[in-house]
Amino acid sequence: MTRLGYELVEIKMMEQMAMSDTRPLATDPEFCAFAGISKQQSAQLRYLGTGPKFIRVTGRQIRYRWSDIEEWCEKRAYSRSDQR
Repeated sequence: MTRLGYELVEIKMMEQMAMSDTRPLATDPEFCAFAGISKQQSAQLRYLGTGPKFIRVTGRQIRYRWSDIEEWCEKRAYSRSDQR
């Protein structure tokens, strides 16, 4: 199998895992504990649109899909300090 073939298989597997994510939604305190940030920092990430996708259950209740949190973390992973 070619490299492209392996990449396509990997993408398909990731899509299936995301679709089968049956974990309960994460609360804001759970996200904060996972990411090691304060509630104020999490609110700022939502305000700026730089945090993970979130779901507004009611006016003040915020929830996150764990898959969105993990995707956000992956996008922020670097191997060198001079990368952006």
